Amino acid sequence: MRLDYIKKGALLCALFYASTTFAQSGETMMGIEIKAGKLNIAASALGSNITILTRKDIANIPVQTTAELLGYIEGVDLRQRGPNGVQADIQIQGGTFDQVLVLIDGVRLTDPQTGHHMLNLIVPPEAIERIEVIKGASARRYGINALSGVVNIVTIKSANPGIYATTYVGSGFDKDTTTQNTYNNKGVRLMAGLQGNNVQGWVSAGYDQGNGYRHNTDFRTFRSSVKLSSIPSKESDIQLYFLGGIIHNAFGANGFYAAPADKNSFETVNTQLGSFGAIKKLKTGQLEAKINARYNNDHYVFVRTNPALYQNFHNSTTFMPEITYNVSGEFWQMALGVEARKEWMESSNLGNHDRTFYGNYVDIATNPLPGVKVNFGVYRLYSKETGQRLYPGADLLVALLDQKHMGRPKLNFFASWGTGQRLPTFTDLFYSGPSNIGNPGLLPESARTI
Repeated sequence: MRLDYIKKGALLCALFYASTTFAQSGETMMGIEIKAGKLNIAASALGSNITILTRKDIANIPVQTTAELLGYIEGVDLRQRGPNGVQADIQIQGGTFDQVLVLIDGVRLTDPQTGHHMLNLIVPPEAIERIEVIKGASARRYGINALSGVVNIVTIKSANPGIYATTYVGSGFDKDTTTQNTYNNKGVRLMAGLQGNNVQGWVSAGYDQGNGYRHNTDFRTFRSSVKLSSIPSKESDIQLYFLGGIIHNAFGANGFYAAPADKNSFETVNTQLGSFGAIKKLKTGQLEAKINARYNNDHYVFVRTNPALYQNFHNSTTFMPEITYNVSGEFWQMALGVEARKEWMESSNLGNHDRTFYGNYVDIATNPLPGVKVNFGVYRLYSKETGQRLYPGADLLVALLDQKHMGRPKLNFFASWGTGQRLPTFTDLFYSGPSNIGNPGLLPESARTI
């Protein structure tokens, strides 16, 4: 679709940089310490199928939105219905868009209404430190909905004081045969670093607008986000952090869901995300507690010039508190935790519903022999609808050839076994249409990956 949009070869771009740019990371995948679920483990010590898009990679990729970045990651299938990731889905290893778990700084973006809203991403590319993609079922590390894979977007902790700005405009010089308007899109992104005596972080805002790439694919997108964290004055102090933001998407949805009948449909999606947490270092380890909340409003109109003909309103809310305790020894690490997830749905089409899930987990990483890493654990999920279910997993990594003077293995062997599940959405449970029949009795689907 994007190639069609610029197929006549004329893309006009203008970039403007004000005050300062941000330092780029030159780390390779082997040296990056990722947050593997609740454990902090170097990528070189993970016996998993993992791909990492670094900050340096991101700076060299020609995209305007974070959703578009995912299409450049090996093994990730990005499908965009509109320009600039306006309505996009991702798939990993043949799974559907509902079977992939997407997170920002560990905050789940899973929407209980439908997975089509999961890539309403509040953060711009400039705010991203790296993107971690773990392929395969990974419930033991990531919990709910980690069935075919996990995408964790890790944002930068802070940015240099100043302002970073990007603006662009582009066109393929094709015309809408109905209106005779030339297709084009344009936008601007702003980001500023925040530095104080006891706080660090950044704030961003951006606006994208265009009339699409064919009839009724125009769009308007506004997004804004902020990340703040305290700077402890001493080792024993509590560190507080906050991540929050909003995104507003309004777009023509020609052929998005029911082609060709929906050629004049229109959709507006608003998403709000917030996460607040605290980290306390103890003599025996580290304790982290946080609360995540997400709200999504979806208004779909079948004929944009006649909303009364057919329209849907959907409001979904998720609330998720969790507590994790990390402890480590000379040759091992362990994470223990509990979490809960409450979901509400108010819908003109699906009805009003709510459900609650409870989870607890243990994840252990060991180094029993030089060059050998063994990780294992289990995630327990419980709800009154599904009862109790266990999702274990384990992986092994062996450094076969080790060049000590380079400080990292030259050749690794790894093997992994994981399990995971996908919770049915409220659309799966209660939506009925010309080609769908809702089933309120649906249970979570599960997978095993070796």
